[in-house]
Amino acid sequence: MKKFLIKQIKYERGSYAIISVIMIPIFLLIAALAVDMSILFAARSELLKASDIAAIEVSKYLDLEQTQITGDVVVRSGYANYAIDWVLYNFNNKFGGR
Repeated sequence: MKKFLIKQIKYERGSYAIISVIMIPIFLLIAALAVDMSILFAARSELLKASDIAAIEVSKYLDLEQTQITGDVVVRSGYANYAIDWVLYNFNNKFGGR
């Protein structure tokens, strides 16, 4: 094998063929990784957008101005059912979660 490689490298055409055989799979691997990473970043940004929207929407109905902080989530009066329904509807439809 070593003699074959040395013989091929002496001739210009053979060296290009060997380099291309080695480099093409490497470039294809790099391209596949780049596509995978772009898909992951796009999915991550969509989930972040959705969670931010959910946090903003639900925070409208939370009583954030409590006199004593007990650690419990207190929903403003009259909005409990709407806030729960909103979260269940949006997350069940968009993400399949509960």
